[in-house]
Amino acid sequence: MRRIASLFGRLRSNGATLFLAGGLLLNLMRIVSTVILTPLLSPDGFGAMVVIASIQLVLVMVSDVGFFADVVRKTDEDFDGRMLDEVWTLRLLRGIALSAMIAALSGLLAGTIGKPKLCWLIAVGGAQLAIEGFSSM
Repeated sequence: MRRIASLFGRLRSNGATLFLAGGLLLNLMRIVSTVILTPLLSPDGFGAMVVIASIQLVLVMVSDVGFFADVVRKTDEDFDGRMLDEVWTLRLLRGIALSAMIAALSGLLAGTIGKPKLCWLIAVGGAQLAIEGFSSM
C-alpha cells in the first residue's frame, strides 16, 4: 500500500507526468468503451456515434487554446487562484459556444453526410461539450 501511495505522490508532484497519465488513461477508457459498444450497436448506430464523435473532436481541437497545458506548467510561485477561476469560466463559455454551434449547424452537417435523420442526434450530442465545460481542471 505504501508503494502505491508513494507512486501517486510522485505522479502528483510532477504536473507533466500527471497530465500524461491522465491522457493515457482517457485514451484507454475510449478504446475499452469502443470495444464494448461495437457488438451492442447496429452498424448504422455505430456509424452515427462515430460521426458525432468526429464532429465534436474536430471542433474541440480547432478551438483548443492550451489553457490546461498552461495551468500544468505553472509553478507554485506563478500560481494564482484567480487565474484558475478565469480558465474555468473560459472553458465553460467555450463549451456552451461549441454546443450552440453544433446545434445550429446540425441540419447542415447531417445533410452534408447524406443522413438527415442524424440532425437531432448531432444537436443533442453537442450538449456533451457544454457539460464538459463545467468540469474542473
